[in-house]
Amino acid sequence: MCAGLHPVQTFDLHTAREGLRDCPCPNHGAEDCDCQMVVLLVYGKEESPTTLFLHGNDGQTWLSIANEPRQRADLKLLAGIKQALASSVHIPQ
Repeated sequence: MCAGLHPVQTFDLHTAREGLRDCPCPNHGAEDCDCQMVVLLVYGKEESPTTLFLHGNDGQTWLSIANEPRQRADLKLLAGIKQALASSVHIPQ
């Protein structure tokens, strides 16, 4: 738990693909690739969580936050997530 946040992983692409054979990667066209997607529900003091999507390949990761009319992110929780992410980012010199 970081900054009063509690993440719960709800999906992991590597785990989902474990039992599949002959399933080529849509990005690389090969079975053996480094693509990964993880979905997290992040809880704070608020009753409802915010959903984070992390997708990565080729050594890069992209983060998306669900914030649409059917699933609005709480502004305080969103600020806490952004603050926690900003404080944990290490940029090599």
